[in-house]
Amino acid sequence: MFRVTKPILSQTGIAMTRKYSLVIEGDPTGYSAYVPELPTILVTGRSLEELTTRATEAIRLYFESVRNAEALD
Repeated sequence: MFRVTKPILSQTGIAMTRKYSLVIEGDPTGYSAYVPELPTILVTGRSLEELTTRATEAIRLYFESVRNAEALD
């Protein structure tokens, strides 16, 4: 299990870092992983580097969509 960190700004504008677990499974054709704290995130990759890059991007997009949804309310 890896830890993926995500820098964020709090509501007060103070920079914070959140850490998320990345549960990885692999076979000879590649890897898949999910973030237990954010169950909607599932990523795949041919290498661990590709997998962690995609996971980091998925987490960023997740929080971007949450912020956009909150702005619409």
